[in-house]
Amino acid sequence: WRIIDILGFLSICFRVSRSVCIPSNGCNVALAYYIYNETTDGNVSALASRFQAKESDILWYSGIKNTSSSSSPVSGDPLMIPFDCRCGYDGFLSHNFSYTVVQGDEGNTIATDKYKFLTNIDSMTSVNSKDLNTIYANNVLLIPVNCSCGDPSINPSYGLFLTYVAEENDNADIIQQKFNLSAQLIQRYNPLVNLNLLTQNKDIIFVPAKGNFFL
Repeated sequence: WRIIDILGFLSICFRVSRSVCIPSNGCNVALAYYIYNETTDGNVSALASRFQAKESDILWYSGIKNTSSSSSPVSGDPLMIPFDCRCGYDGFLSHNFSYTVVQGDEGNTIATDKYKFLTNIDSMTSVNSKDLNTIYANNVLLIPVNCSCGDPSINPSYGLFLTYVAEENDNADIIQQKFNLSAQLIQRYNPLVNLNLLTQNKDIIFVPAKGNFFL
């Protein structure tokens, strides 16, 4: 039973994709897939501030060419948030966003509401080396998000990757239709995740992009 427990624990640990440091210094741009909500996120400028990104960069990568009202994002639109992807102390690629706690925040709700499951409470606890059950307004936390810069041995054409959190009813067919890429290619970049057994808000996959794929 002890062996079964250990194997079960390992299967949980390796459900979420993590990319080793290829290249060793990471890459300048990775993207986070984020479903925008006008009510909870405020305007795009406020969202950009939360991710330490430029509003114009978010709009550009999201395929929104200008900020006129006719082309501004609305609730439910997916936004592509750019960030730099670097090699962490643990030998995997990631980025630590900075978040200032506001009154009423809890560690878990920061992960689920403010960062839409791009991170989780265990990762946040590890990076911040503190118990997130006790946080106070104006505390500054690091918010780790996994990322990928690709692997030239799989396909050298792809250098831009999207960190995507599984949504309800996602499977290989839906993923390949959503991103117009073959499920086989996406699976090669995510060998530890079964695309037909995705768990909503838990499994993270890296989706390759080519050129201005998202525009």
